[in-house]
Amino acid sequence: MTDTTTLWAVNIYGPDDLIAVSDYETAIKIALPFNYWWLKRVQTDYHEYDPHMWAVPVEWPHSPDSHAEELATGNSEYQWLFDLVAKADAAVKPRMSLLPIQIKALDFITRRLESGEIAPSIREVAQELGLSSKSEAHAIVCALEERGHIERLPGRSRCISLASAI
Repeated sequence: MTDTTTLWAVNIYGPDDLIAVSDYETAIKIALPFNYWWLKRVQTDYHEYDPHMWAVPVEWPHSPDSHAEELATGNSEYQWLFDLVAKADAAVKPRMSLLPIQIKALDFITRRLESGEIAPSIREVAQELGLSSKSEAHAIVCALEERGHIERLPGRSRCISLASAI
């Protein structure tokens, strides 16, 4: 259960920037990619950047009014980070409703199509997933189509394409 009374922020140690966020989950979603990005940047050119910078979720240390104002105005210096998180959320959310075996099938189909190969047959999907039955693989492919992840031409084999929304 999420604590709705605590006001959250991300503190970026180093410059000690404080970014107001709406909740703890958002604080985590902002801090983790920032830390990953910073580590990659430090590895690229260690001497130019302070290796001690780090983003951490913290409770908002100021008044509730200042938190509300910061949320309303935003932090333009770190807008790229919010954009990155929004893009990642948009890519992940549709997959969250899939079962692990459906994700594995979608990943297999995506790899095949993006590498320029012909779409896999139902038999190939079954083999990739370690299924003994083509009907199980067919049901998985049908579920991916019903959920809008792939498109198929009815009555045609190997006529699978990725849905345009993915």
